[in-house]
Amino acid sequence: MNTEKVSEIFGFENTYGGILSKQGASIDAFKFAHELFKLNVKKGLKIFDKTEMVKVEYFKGFNVVSVDSGYQIKAKKIIYCIGYESKNLIKENFVNLKSTYAVVSEIDHDKFKNITNTLVWNTDDPYIYMRTTDDGRMLIGGGDEDFYDAEKRDKLLNKKEKEILNVLQKIKPDYHFYTDFVWAGTFGETKDGLPYIGEHKKFKNSYFVLGFGGNGITFSVTGMEMASDFMKGKKHLLSKYFKFGR
Repeated sequence: MNTEKVSEIFGFENTYGGILSKQGASIDAFKFAHELFKLNVKKGLKIFDKTEMVKVEYFKGFNVVSVDSGYQIKAKKIIYCIGYESKNLIKENFVNLKSTYAVVSEIDHDKFKNITNTLVWNTDDPYIYMRTTDDGRMLIGGGDEDFYDAEKRDKLLNKKEKEILNVLQKIKPDYHFYTDFVWAGTFGETKDGLPYIGEHKKFKNSYFVLGFGGNGITFSVTGMEMASDFMKGKKHLLSKYFKFGR
């Protein structure tokens, strides 16, 4: 799609054209997560929100987990799905952490109609992405930085908001963006773009499902399948590609 077509269909100026693909989707991740919780609670899942694991003791055939409320959990197996916080648990250099930033506008059901069903991503470094939300906002994010700690990450919020909106101003010069929320998050990049799913030699009776590499949703589904096989004592063909120390 050439520059003129991008301007005609989407109203973006000062671009170099683009590729329009039908293979893409967006989701309200917060709502989806809670729907999953709700479904699995009916099946017997127990959820303990705002509960921190402070210690794990390993025994033959089971582990004992101590939590900050003073209780203990005895488990035959532990599955760690803790994302970038695994960096605090595993003391080795296996993932590079990045901070990413996002800005969302006030609700406006009219201004974003031409990109309502389109996910926008450019090829800058750092990149910028855009999409609309279900309640009629524009969400624009990117501006990735190396992660050091949450305090330093959050101190860049105002600076990153300006950088991101400056990019938007170049491609939508006629649009005034009214910011409603700004936030930051942390994610991990691995040396080969693949996740870490499987056992770690220092954690007995345990498995890790860490969907690093930029395809967390896809890897989480794969991780679910693999963890299910592990719990049944089965092997998985992808284990050798996703293992620690590869």
